[in-house]
Amino acid sequence: MKNEMMETNQTGFLALQDFDLANVMCAEMDGLSAAFERVKIPSGGGVMFEIPGENPEEPDTVKTFSAVILYQHSLNAYYQSEYQGGSNPPDCGSFDGHHGKEIPAAAAIPAH
Repeated sequence: MKNEMMETNQTGFLALQDFDLANVMCAEMDGLSAAFERVKIPSGGGVMFEIPGENPEEPDTVKTFSAVILYQHSLNAYYQSEYQGGSNPPDCGSFDGHHGKEIPAAAAIPAH
């Protein structure tokens, strides 16, 4: 029996994991360039934000910061069992914040 890699369809929530806002904004602004720094929001009871510092490998941590929200989009995700972290897609999701869509079971199986 040989090991095989399973390809997954990068749609729905999986497509958002590699979403590059800077490139999308550059395309929309026709020739203007824009680079946005990403701030990592604390999770799991954490209270410190990670913001880009001088060394990209070691972000700075702060409790508060000031920023301008450029875009907000409502999303909902439903997991039948407790979310364990990682890049596991939800069982159901809503990309407009109102209408749910079942995530295909094949997309929920991570490639090895």
